Amino acid sequence: MPYFENDDVRLIYKDWGTGRPVVLLASAGMSSDFWQYQLVDLSERGLRCIA
Repeated sequence: MPYFENDDVRLIYKDWGTGRPVVLLASAGMSSDFWQYQLVDLSERGLRCIA
């Protein structure tokens, strides 16, 4: 799974589709898996989804 890392922090992300980007953020205690169904639907509509 791709990630950004800086000192003590590792940020994991998902990147689906192509086109105009839509960024979906998860709150503390939640993961990007919360957006699973929205990622599929929005990417099928021609958007790039980043969670």
